[in-house]
Amino acid sequence: MEENKSCSCGCGCDCEDEEAEIIVFEDENGKEESFEVIGVFEVEEKEYIALQSQDDSSILLCKYIEKENGDYEVEEIESDEEFNKVSDAFDALVEEEDEE
Repeated sequence: MEENKSCSCGCGCDCEDEEAEIIVFEDENGKEESFEVIGVFEVEEKEYIALQSQDDSSILLCKYIEKENGDYEVEEIESDEEFNKVSDAFDALVEEEDEE
């Protein structure tokens, strides 16, 4: 993982000086795409991570699995039912932040 300085939240929080955490995924064709970590959140006692593509600003929601050594893994959400719950929870968090 690499870290870049950036601020994409647009909230006026003056976070330009904070280090953004970047995750790079490689697809089956070897093409790399970089995602900025938006945040980690909990749904039904499981943790998930929201990532924003640096290419097209799309949002990717994944399972977040923290290891004992402090590192973490990101895994695809496989079931539609689980994805819908996570997506709804993320949308609610975004709406809540927009109201503040």
